[in-house]
Parts: sequence; C-alpha cells; structure tokens
Amino acid sequence: MDIDAFIAAHRPVWDRLDHLVKHRSSLTGAEVDELVDLYQRVATHLSIVRSSAHDPMLIGRLSALVARARSAVTGAHAPAWREFVRFFTVSFPVVAYRARWWWLAAALASTAVAWAFGAWVAGNPDVQAAIGTPDEITQLVEHDFADYYSENPAASFAGRVWTNNAWLSAQVVIYSVLLGLPIPYVLFQNAANVGVSGGLMASRDKLDIFFGLITPHGLLELTAVFLAAAVGMRLGWTVIDPGPRRRTEALAEQGRAVMSVALGLVVVLFVSGLIEAFVTPSPLPTWARVGIGVLAEVAFLAYVIGFGRRAARAAETGDLERAPDVAPAA
Repeated sequence: MDIDAFIAAHRPVWDRLDHLVKHRSSLTGAEVDELVDLYQRVATHLSIVRSSAHDPMLIGRLSALVARARSAVTGAHAPAWREFVRFFTVSFPVVAYRARWWWLAAALASTAVAWAFGAWVAGNPDVQAAIGTPDEITQLVEHDFADYYSENPAASFAGRVWTNNAWLSAQVVIYSVLLGLPIPYVLFQNAANVGVSGGLMASRDKLDIFFGLITPHGLLELTAVFLAAAVGMRLGWTVIDPGPRRRTEALAEQGRAVMSVALGLVVVLFVSGLIEAFVTPSPLPTWARVGIGVLAEVAFLAYVIGFGRRAARAAETGDLERAPDVAPAA
C-alpha cells in the first residue's frame, strides 16, 4: 500500500472527525450522525493500516483518534484499574523498548566516561592533590563513603534518595524541551562524579568497598537515569527528523511518551531507593547485596524487553489510552 497516497486521500476525513470530537458538546443532530459515520470509517482505516502498512506512527495517531471518537460516541470509560494495568504492561515498557538504542548509547558513553575519570584520578597523585588533601581523601575513603549509607534512619534515607534520584531524572526529562541538548552534559557530570569517587577509592585499594556499596542500588538507579536521558534525547531528535508525520504531531506524540517514562520511573527509582536504604548498608555479605542489585536489574530489563517487545510487535506506541481497531456492529 502507498502510505503517502493513503494519507493524502483520507486526511480530510481524519481532520473532520477530530474537529467533531473536539466540539462534541455542541453538535447538531446531523453532526452527531456524521460523527458516528466517520468514527466507523476511520476505525476501518486503522484496521487497514495495521494489517498492511506497519507504520507505527500513523497507527498511533489513528488509534488515538479512534479512541477519542469512541469515547464521544459511546460515553464509555475503561475502569481505572484497567488503565493502570495497561500503563505498566503496554505504555511504559513499549516506550522504553523503542528507545533501547538511545538508552544503550547513553549507558555505554557514561560508563566510558566514568572509567576514564576513575583511571585518571587513581593513577595521578597530582589530580588527587587538586581534589583534596591526603587527610581529606583518607577521611572520605575510610569513613565518609561508607557512612553515607548508614548515617540516617533507613526510612528517611530511602525518602531522601528517592527524591534526589527522581529530581535527577526529572531534570533530564525537562531538558527534552530544549531538544535534549543539555542532557549529554548532565550525563557527563554524573559519570564524572562516579568516576572521581571510584578513582579515589581505587587509589587507596578500596575499590572492592566502592563496588560493594554502589552496585546493589546503582545498577537500577543508573539504568533509570539512562532511560530518562534516552527518551529526552529521542524527543529532541524527533524535532530534527519527524519522519512521515507533521513535525507538531511527531513532537506531541513523543512528548507524551516522555511523560509515560517519567511516571514509570517514579516506581523504578522508588525501588532503587529502597535497595539503597535497606540493602546497601545492611550486614549482608557483599555477594548477597550485589546479588540483590543484579537481580533487580535483570528483572527490570526482562520486564521492559518482554512486555515492550510484545507491545511493539502489536504496533503499540505508548501514546494511547484505549485503542479499539474495529467499528461497532450496528
């Protein structure tokens, strides 16, 4: 099917349906009949596109339009629990899955920066001297780094960690409105800070303590930050290359996808905060604490890949509330 010709032939119908849905509270009797007719026609268009074109962006747009029209025609609303389940089984994981290559690039680049800074600091006494005096570095390495995780009650510490991590991810999401341009700098700063801390610990042969404390919560925490950065930068790229859609449509759809990720990461960062507060400073052996962190990371990645890939194969975009694809029977 020639998708461009299909869009050109049917765009007036879609635009007319969109207009009627927006003004549904003031429609005349004839316009109500027209709304029902156009709803059925556009639902058929959606079925055709899903079966023939495999264009996820067009499918997303038509699905959203059909969903809004269905609500206007029937006045029905899905139960709140169903929307909640759909968000965590479709909307959030499919957006994360579609951003997987941006996500991987952010993770690899940040890891490279952190390792580079760590090696630079660990192997250069002059750099260490510029960071602090020998006594200050010793205090950090021997006491402050480990004490940070246990100096406050676990419950209050979990709340503070969750707030800080959520704020970092929120900053990354907010920067998406600036085409994502500041996001690489935020990632660079975060990676450099991790690298400097690791380098100082390594300079005193405490690298095992460093990884033993940072790995349990850090895997999931950094994964969340990288995901937020990925969707933010992807939004910026959408402005540059919107694909076959109009730029405003592409930006609106990707913007809503960013918001889906922001909401989903609230839960992910909450779990990370709990691990940092209750597992990282616990008396469990290092292998057990690290194992819990690895298990949480593997579970999250399996969740995104499993649900996200299934939703992507069903041509879901994460930009939908309800997506009926057939017209109601008379």
